Amino acid sequence: MSYRIAVASSDGINIDQGFGAAKHFYIYEVEDTEYSLIEDRECTVDPSSPVRCEENARCGTDEDRGSGCGGRELHSDRISFVADCRCVLCKKIGFSVQKDLERKGILCFDIETGVFEALEKIVNYIYKTDNHISLINMKNTYST
Repeated sequence: MSYRIAVASSDGINIDQGFGAAKHFYIYEVEDTEYSLIEDRECTVDPSSPVRCEENARCGTDEDRGSGCGGRELHSDRISFVADCRCVLCKKIGFSVQKDLERKGILCFDIETGVFEALEKIVNYIYKTDNHISLINMKNTYST
């Protein structure tokens, strides 16, 4: 079964963008342990939305606690942007965004390394995890 991974990168070589600041998400299609780039998804944000801290007077206040720069509306838009992916790789991701992604069944990793190094490790991890769970389910089916 294939799935997609979104990678926040400015150049397609390094994972060097935080989730909220990413201008591009490179989308990779994964089948077993093989992956290929299928899309360079340019992140479009409403220009009237506050993006940087100095533009957002609420950032870090009690009324906006835990929702990061731009508030919940902005990160909800970004989550929708990668909703077709099973996994997101980025340099930094806020706690509330991470929890919202996880509620949608999307794994997220904040990691700062090369894209291909990260993909190799994550793809192999997911492959082993998926196959291990399948083996356990098969074993339970035959043991009852």
